[in-house]
Amino acid sequence: MIIDDEPYLLDVAAELLNHEGYHVFTASSGKQALEIYREQQKQIDLILLDLTMPHMNGRECFHLLREINSDVRITIVSGYSKEDVVQHFDGYNLAGFIKKPYLPETLFNHVKQAMETQSPCTP
Repeated sequence: MIIDDEPYLLDVAAELLNHEGYHVFTASSGKQALEIYREQQKQIDLILLDLTMPHMNGRECFHLLREINSDVRITIVSGYSKEDVVQHFDGYNLAGFIKKPYLPETLFNHVKQAMETQSPCTP
């Protein structure tokens, strides 16, 4: 699942991953993401979560998703530096971090690696 409030980025990332054979759920807000995840969690192996969104930021959404499933694999996607972001999630076993803007190859490589990992890993 991809969660991002920027429609263009959400659409492009979903299209790229769909083209690679992944089934992608999308959400444009944290609230929408929680609704989708509650209904579809058995079909969602990885979440790409934008850190900066209105109404419910990525940190809030992250913690609420983990309340639903403490083992859900979540990658944070942000324009901030990895060091600035990851420190806020220390001890939470992020599946990784992707810096915006990113190239399609960066997205593909990360998703492939995260999907091959059986359990959450540190970034």
